[in-house]
Amino acid sequence: AATALQSIEVRHSNEDVNELLLILAYVFTPQLVPTITPLGLAFSSIPDYIDIADTYPPNPALAQQFIQSSMKILLASSRYAQGNLAERAFSDFYLLGMLDSYSPSVDVASTFRKQKTAISQFLRPEQLEKAATQLGRWNELRLKSNGTKPKGIPMDADFVFDARFLPNPFYDPKLRALSGKDQPVKKFMEANLNVAHFIDDIASFISRWLPSFAGDNRAALTIAIGCTGGQHRSVYIVEELALRFALNQQVLIRHRDYAERLIELQLRQPQRAPT
Repeated sequence: AATALQSIEVRHSNEDVNELLLILAYVFTPQLVPTITPLGLAFSSIPDYIDIADTYPPNPALAQQFIQSSMKILLASSRYAQGNLAERAFSDFYLLGMLDSYSPSVDVASTFRKQKTAISQFLRPEQLEKAATQLGRWNELRLKSNGTKPKGIPMDADFVFDARFLPNPFYDPKLRALSGKDQPVKKFMEANLNVAHFIDDIASFISRWLPSFAGDNRAALTIAIGCTGGQHRSVYIVEELALRFALNQQVLIRHRDYAERLIELQLRQPQRAPT
């Protein structure tokens, strides 16, 4: 990432916005990679990036280098001197809006905002309206299920809730191979009032404090729900929380250990001989 930043600084190329966004995702949001398209923001996931988020903590030195390099590129006087000015301003407007969320100081954030205002004159009213809507939804709620036994607590979680005290469907032979997304497991969880109370308490906590995190220019709030294997209880709770918040909030779901287990099972399936 550091080498890529140096290369972009030297080139100041027309295409460097999406290159910068790729590095932004690597540094700050490995679970979700933003891209600027003619229609605005699009999102995708990169498996290697997700592995990074699950394994390594954020790198403050790299984050600082990214912000400094971005400032050099986006505030360079030569940047708007040639090429397709309107197209470049459109992409830069989005990137500046996202960088505001990660700025290490008020002064840096203010610099990005001033540049964003300066180039807004090159955008059409409908582009500005769409950008405001999409950047407003950049403040995102990320819900992650995980098993404490396989890999431990996710390194990128802001808050972790431990569901291991709840009844475990694993000990029912009929439910062991299923997950928290399957109806029999859902019925098992719904039969226990402590499960409902636990979900209500987490939802109340998120509802109470999510606006404060968004107001603090946080790009996202990551809530991790842990159980022993990351297959039943945590998956069920994440799915239930997502249903509550998805109508009014951008929600990203990540079932870390359950998703990996599915991949392992698929790899173990015997291959059919060609007919």
